[in-house]
Amino acid sequence: MAKKHGGYENIGFLEKDIRNHLDKERRLTLASGDAKAMLEHFMHMQEENPNFFYAMDLDEEQRLKNVFWVDAKSREDYKVFGDVVSFDTTYITNKYKMSFAPFIGVNNHFQSILLGCALLADETTSTFVWLMQTWVRAMGGKSPISILTDQDKAMKAAISIVFPNTRHRFCLWHIMRKILEKLGHVIRENYNFMRIFNDCIYNSWLEEDFEKKMAAHD
Repeated sequence: MAKKHGGYENIGFLEKDIRNHLDKERRLTLASGDAKAMLEHFMHMQEENPNFFYAMDLDEEQRLKNVFWVDAKSREDYKVFGDVVSFDTTYITNKYKMSFAPFIGVNNHFQSILLGCALLADETTSTFVWLMQTWVRAMGGKSPISILTDQDKAMKAAISIVFPNTRHRFCLWHIMRKILEKLGHVIRENYNFMRIFNDCIYNSWLEEDFEKKMAAHD
């Protein structure tokens, strides 16, 4: 339908709205023997290491809705490398079509490290609030100084509730994708635009630097 009408913006709802509408079916799919196997695996992991943490969110009919887990090493890593965290839900699992939501940090070798992850039935504010509250509880109540996400409104609302003192910034990768989508006509008409824009983005430490560079190319 989106292709037929030229994109989701032309049909009155977003792709994410469709995924959220199907969350009940996803719960039913995962609520079969797979949910039991997952729980047994988590219990086994916790028996081997009591610092393994997991939590399950159930719906009104006691069916599995969302699940979060983090191992002992990730919990220890967060104590040292938890100042800045990236949170993303753009990954979709192949079998269940549920959102895979990892919390990612960076260590002292500039390597990405996993700081916990979840499978989510939907991407609503209430789900994100549950996940973030559960995650910060697993991390000893320590909120990150900064968190990077995409421009999702439900995610932004949840962050303001759970992490009111955390700096929330948008991920540059997502911003650059939007530039290509929204300013495609400008890029086609001015072959130097992306070179100039990249210089402004990647070589500006302050907002004032960015504005000066952009003004210089007007």
